[in-house]
Amino acid sequence: MRIALIDPSLFTLPYDLKLAEGLQQAGHEVTLFGKAVPPEETADAAVSLRPHFYGELAALGAERWPGGLGKAAKGLSHIRGMWRLAEALEARAAGTSSISNGCRCRSSTGRF
Repeated sequence: MRIALIDPSLFTLPYDLKLAEGLQQAGHEVTLFGKAVPPEETADAAVSLRPHFYGELAALGAERWPGGLGKAAKGLSHIRGMWRLAEALEARAAGTSSISNGCRCRSSTGRF
């Protein structure tokens, strides 16, 4: 089965990597959708990481913006990223499951 793990800010990256490892060992194809991993952090090369969220904020240097403005920009970017994620998952073949904080899953039968 093809599985998409969604952790936009990668707050739980160690957990995500262990979960992906276990799913891969069980024979599943796992893709992790999140932000780009900073050079000082490393992601497991065995896990496919798609830097799908917040790329435009990094390019604009938003981490240096005043608190409220940066948070508002991240919120808007998150909405855009989730919209793009829905489009990316729709483009993938049927049978993809999405696991996120809310555990939204779809099987090849279309049932949740």
